Amino acid sequence: MQNLPHDFDPTRIQLPVHQQACELVGQWVAAATTVTSDDEMIGCGEGIEILILLSMFQAEGGQLRRAWMTTRRALDLARVLGIDRPTPPPVPSCATAKDPKATPSMSILWYRLNCSDRYHSVILGLTPASYKDNFLHVTPISSDKSFDMLNKAHAAISRKIADRNDLPPRSDEAYSATQSIEREFEQAMSEIERSWWDIPVIPKATLSDLTFWRRSTSQLMSARSAMYTQVRHYTLLILLHLPYLLRDKDGGKHSHNRLACMSASRAVLERFLAFRKGNILTIAGRPIDYSALIAGMTLLLGHLGPGTGHDMRQADRDLVEGVLITFRELAEYKRDRLATESGETLSQLLPIIMNNSQEPVSLTVPFLGTVSINPRPAPATGTGTYDAGHNCVVFPHPMSLQHPLLSDFDLDPRPVLSFEAAGMNQVHPSGMGNVVDGNMEDRSSYLTSNLEDWVFQGIDTTYWSTLNESMNVMAGK
Repeated sequence: MQNLPHDFDPTRIQLPVHQQACELVGQWVAAATTVTSDDEMIGCGEGIEILILLSMFQAEGGQLRRAWMTTRRALDLARVLGIDRPTPPPVPSCATAKDPKATPSMSILWYRLNCSDRYHSVILGLTPASYKDNFLHVTPISSDKSFDMLNKAHAAISRKIADRNDLPPRSDEAYSATQSIEREFEQAMSEIERSWWDIPVIPKATLSDLTFWRRSTSQLMSARSAMYTQVRHYTLLILLHLPYLLRDKDGGKHSHNRLACMSASRAVLERFLAFRKGNILTIAGRPIDYSALIAGMTLLLGHLGPGTGHDMRQADRDLVEGVLITFRELAEYKRDRLATESGETLSQLLPIIMNNSQEPVSLTVPFLGTVSINPRPAPATGTGTYDAGHNCVVFPHPMSLQHPLLSDFDLDPRPVLSFEAAGMNQVHPSGMGNVVDGNMEDRSSYLTSNLEDWVFQGIDTTYWSTLNESMNVMAGK
């Protein structure tokens, strides 16, 4: 119901002909929001549970920053109730004495909140709420132990990636932290059966087949949970190695990081295609769509480096083109702006992987500026040498530029102060400010901007900012 097409027949899911699914969902959310806006009403275990469910709903619909803020509110409320303590005090509950099992588990709620907060914080470039891992000892109620084990590992790893991102990008400490986190990834994967990593098979059915949905809910949710967990795992791997994606210049030192980024990107895109095929187009699944965008950009940018032969380039091109087709189907099927703009972004980057393509690529990124990429034909395989300078990545002009730049990487001196999303007439002010005067607009505009109009929710800004910082470091900034 959350992401049905605009012309969907409501009678197919037993709604009155005049009752659109989106209207009904809006009524439910309005009722829940009325409750959650009253601190006295949510000052209990069930109140925290409602906030968690609301956050999940927002994330599924693509409102990642709203989901993050809702989770933060739940975390603060949980702290007020003492749930974060080693021995938490009794927490008020709406459950009756006759049914004590109906009382939510406070330790599991605290665990779920931290898992959600840390992942969203990393992909949005925000600071995690807690640096304590005392919630990882909790044993969640789940029939899938692999799912629980990975969620715990991802929560710990997300915090460590955030810590690493706060270190100077070029420092040995940052690279050592990256290697240490990668070993944690390997350890987590080694504890899971190899077969679990197979791409989950999503059961096929039509929306009108209500019998299927009643009988196969467990099967569908199990496959969906596995798909989400796998995509989250590979997305975190991409974000771990991302600062080194375009730094394969130091005698091959960072070649492993670039190739790891590309491998994880392929895994995400393959799961995106499996998730979105057939009737699954009607399921929201925004977190997977965002991960596909990150993976698609990363896979294409990875081909700016050495060591990718013709066969691999062709296979990756076919994979990305398949993702493009799926995004376009989503855009046409549901008038989906996220799918439309994701497809446009990948289309603009696709020349990177085209054989002998030398066409420059330019992207406008909100709150950052214009990113320009000038791909060059890769040297013939087997030459034994590679000059990383044959590719030029041009980022927005830094706030203070007083020294000449290296010839390999140049920065665009033209500040871009606005972003006009595809299909919109409204121009949104950027947070870059006047770069000539060195003024920076209040970054609170990240939160005060119309979140509904910010299609990528800042994920693209965080992504390109990470690469920007890395490339500026290489240029001696």
